[in-house]
Amino acid sequence: MGPAYYVATTKEVMVFPEKVRPNSKLGILLDLALTLPVRTRFYLELNFQCRLAGKTEIGPYEARVPSYDHWIFGVGIGFRFQLITG
Repeated sequence: MGPAYYVATTKEVMVFPEKVRPNSKLGILLDLALTLPVRTRFYLELNFQCRLAGKTEIGPYEARVPSYDHWIFGVGIGFRFQLITG
């Protein structure tokens, strides 16, 4: 768990000229990972991330304040260059 810096760009396409608004803010990142089995060259990784980025204004209307909070779940395989001993 730690701080994160998020950058998002929104674009209004129904106006001329198009308005592009870069938004950036500080947030929090929570990352959990599990690799199984522990002492082998190849492993399976389960990963979960929760990204708390908060809300930001994206248009000229006050009602348009979406939340950019999201979570990610991942599964993959990996290769260890150095085996864990001990």
